[in-house]
Amino acid sequence: MSKAFFLNDKYAFAMIPKCGQHTLLAYGCIVAETNHIHNIKNRIAFIRHPVERLKSAFHFFKQANCYLNEDHMLSYEQFVDWVFHSTDEHVAPQSTFLSGNFDTFIKIDYMSSVMRSLTGLNVEPQNTSDHNAQCNIKYRARDIEKYYNYDYKLYESALDGLC
Repeated sequence: MSKAFFLNDKYAFAMIPKCGQHTLLAYGCIVAETNHIHNIKNRIAFIRHPVERLKSAFHFFKQANCYLNEDHMLSYEQFVDWVFHSTDEHVAPQSTFLSGNFDTFIKIDYMSSVMRSLTGLNVEPQNTSDHNAQCNIKYRARDIEKYYNYDYKLYESALDGLC
């Protein structure tokens, strides 16, 4: 069974790696099975631009000093090559975490601003880093767009914020 973040039985948020999970925890969200998600009125998935999410995943792996296949990861290009045959959830398409249970999609650049508008609480962003350093976003850009095709569509159709 899949899991989601819940906040005060009022909101259910999709549990998508590299889409603000640390910030959701800072807001007091709890992780639980999605079996009672249909009882929640506000079922929200925060959708991140696929390239921004990919850069975030790269920095996540780089900071953790990870190895990709037996080789130490040195570059964004090496990371992108690995992504296309990886089964790691940090680089899996966002759409694989939705399973039809979420009906509101919101673009996120800064999770803390979206959550502030939902809850009225002010929490500083969590787990942030400079995602532009060392990333050649033109590298295999067409392959990335093809691989994350549905994520691009989700992102383009998502709300720019809360109405």
